[in-house]
Amino acid sequence: MFDAQKLLGHVLSGALGGGLAGTRRRSPRRSLSGLPRGIETKVGMGLIALAVAAYQHFTAEKAAPAATASATANTAMPPPPPAAALDATGHAQALHVLRAMICAANADGLIDAEEREGILGNARDAGLEASEVAALDAEFRHPLTLAQLIAQTTPDLRSEVYVAALIGMTADTDSEKQFLDQLASGLQLDAAEQQRIRQQVGLA
Repeated sequence: MFDAQKLLGHVLSGALGGGLAGTRRRSPRRSLSGLPRGIETKVGMGLIALAVAAYQHFTAEKAAPAATASATANTAMPPPPPAAALDATGHAQALHVLRAMICAANADGLIDAEEREGILGNARDAGLEASEVAALDAEFRHPLTLAQLIAQTTPDLRSEVYVAALIGMTADTDSEKQFLDQLASGLQLDAAEQQRIRQQVGLA
């Protein structure tokens, strides 16, 4: 089974760096993702924060020079963080938040085959396993509809799904704004809760 948490962390990092919808519409006042600068340090919600941390741990391990590995070959190394091994529930939750990002990024139908292949190429270059790249490809080829996303979101993931949608799009087209409005309504997030979440990620 592929690591859904690491895959989510990779896509989150890519979106924050302009790897999803933000690649087409950029503002000089915003980060490459189309989101306010500094949001990378503000995405502190449980599952999303864990996914980013797990992916950062993965990339740090990949970047470690061979010389360091050789020099410490006889030194006991700490085990990977517990978040690297999800139970079935954690895997399903991470996968659902990933699907929320992809659903939102595809709200205006602008993720075409060329951009999808670019995203998959980034995943390969980042060192993700073939099973993880294949899983990501499958999700981009068959994104959830908004109705499916709402129906499959459990109450404990409502806030994180909304944050994932905010990260997955730039929300500067009518279709994207309508998507967010309908998502919030479907998740029963009132105006005050939407404002609280937006403030948390610096979008208020």
